[in-house]
Amino acid sequence: MVVAWTHGGLAEAAERWVRELLAAWRAPEGVTARLAGAALGEGIAAATGTDRGTVADLLDPTHYSGVRNRCLAAAVLLDADSLVLLDDDEALRDEDLLDALTAPLADGWDGNAGLYMEDGERVVVPVEPTAATLHFDANGPRLAAFEALLDGGRPVAAPFAFGGNLALSPRLFRHLPFDPIVPRGEDVDYVLSARLRGHCMQLDPAIRVDHFAPRKRAAPWRQLWIDGWRFLAQRRKLACAASAGGPPLDLDPYPGRVLTGDLGERLARALAALGAPPVAMARLGEWERELEGRDPWAAYGELVDVWLETTDGLRGKDADGWLPRVEGR
Repeated sequence: MVVAWTHGGLAEAAERWVRELLAAWRAPEGVTARLAGAALGEGIAAATGTDRGTVADLLDPTHYSGVRNRCLAAAVLLDADSLVLLDDDEALRDEDLLDALTAPLADGWDGNAGLYMEDGERVVVPVEPTAATLHFDANGPRLAAFEALLDGGRPVAAPFAFGGNLALSPRLFRHLPFDPIVPRGEDVDYVLSARLRGHCMQLDPAIRVDHFAPRKRAAPWRQLWIDGWRFLAQRRKLACAASAGGPPLDLDPYPGRVLTGDLGERLARALAALGAPPVAMARLGEWERELEGRDPWAAYGELVDVWLETTDGLRGKDADGWLPRVEGR
């Protein structure tokens, strides 16, 4: 179990709380529980001999990509032949889910994903149109993409995935990290990065988990503002990959329709409609201009090199020191 926290001062309390949860858990026969807490990131950064600042950022548990990368690192330490990512706000529908997720990896797929089901049988809960969605709407393209998946009923090489219902082979988790430039939506970015680097991933709509998303506490403008950072970074990264000769990707309807046209202007109008403070809108505009002077695709290539060096350094290490076993009832 990977422990994450939103502030460094909460690390000890978060780890203690998870240990208490695991102490009351009755593990199925043959299952060993391990805890990936603060010791994992600190130990890896200190022991692998790679760029400690970059490794620390890759494993930073305060952002989604860092949490996912801790999962990848744990799989490397345990010399796993596959990695399944599941989140703590889900319920498994099928006791054979792990087998269903990992079976395609033996057939040559590098990754296989399933769906989140919200409200019973819906992949996305429709959002009522507002003044903001008149200017920027990511939910509509998502809904169109997911409905097409359900109608088709077969696994497809979709340009997105659900990070909490995802299986990865060593060809991915040893070689490609999640990119910290994306504050959320790290699962979609990972699929696109993997495909641009020649890996094959699929999404199987028959593999489903029930998703119980926690209630959003942030103001609507702030949720959109964070998504704005992600979409602007994703579009710039894809543009730089294309300029570098990357293969064309079919991104329609999602995330392609979200990333087209005057993205920055649409975000600004939507944020204004939601009452975002001027300082937040200005910062997002600065981020868009900053991205124009950067090459996120080349920067990701450098992160891949650091990750490869890091995971090579982890192989053969004693996992017990960084991933202690936790005994339940």
